[in-house]
Amino acid sequence: MAEGSWSVRARLKWIDWVRAVLKEARALRLVLRDPRTPWYTRWFVTATLLYVVSSSDFIPGFLPILRDIDELFVIPFALWCAIRVVPREIMADCRTRALILHPP
Repeated sequence: MAEGSWSVRARLKWIDWVRAVLKEARALRLVLRDPRTPWYTRWFVTATLLYVVSSSDFIPGFLPILRDIDELFVIPFALWCAIRVVPREIMADCRTRALILHPP
């Protein structure tokens, strides 16, 4: 196998992971519109989604290897924290609605 090439299985895992992150981000967007969502949850989810779509990074871009840590670890961790702040029944309902609006 050539250096830098991925196996088919690794690519499929990566694609599945990206799809799962997008599904959760779509559900979080619906959480913001749900009237049952508490105000503090709205603030945290809004801040998280703004960070995900913004071009700013916690780790400066002039550090070649470390700048990728933001995309690989900080963004998924921020989404994970945002999901944990949302009440379970609201998140489950928004996940269902996200699947209806954006089928796989």
